Amino acid sequence: AVFASLPLIAGSLVSHTAAEELSFVAVLPYALHIILAGIWLGALPAFLILLSVFIKKENYQASSSVIPSLLRFSSIAVPVMLLLGITGVIVADRMFDGGYAAIVATPYGWVLSAKLAILAIILMIAASIRSNWLPKFAQKENAETVFKSANQMMKLVRIEYVLALGLLLLATILSNTTPATYAPID
Repeated sequence: AVFASLPLIAGSLVSHTAAEELSFVAVLPYALHIILAGIWLGALPAFLILLSVFIKKENYQASSSVIPSLLRFSSIAVPVMLLLGITGVIVADRMFDGGYAAIVATPYGWVLSAKLAILAIILMIAASIRSNWLPKFAQKENAETVFKSANQMMKLVRIEYVLALGLLLLATILSNTTPATYAPID
């Protein structure tokens, strides 16, 4: 995992943040943001695969091996998303450098706003899965409820994954957009 993250860390050395100040403190939040996004985005297909194996087997007993994995993913996803948000705020604060009017007045701000809107939808979906569907899936008393919740989670995680890919596209566009600090506000 450490070796897999090296290209991501190297990318942060040529980012907007590195252009400002090439120091460990300046690059660390950006590198962490990218690594955490990779952890979250990379785990979504695994979540989908586990659910699809369970649904295809239609084996109620198979849930005993799938449930702990999905609960573990859910418990890891919360701190990852929290740290992702914190590092995102730190990076964005540096890109705006106190000129928060640029959020609505520059292309950088517009792309960031779109990214945050998609993230809000993703977080609502994730909250629904974590608070509603995953507990129903984890209860083993009613096979019908377990399968219904597995199918619902499959639909929701697919939507979350597609939105996450859109978020990744916006993040790529954002990283190639002139930071708000340097964009003129008319």
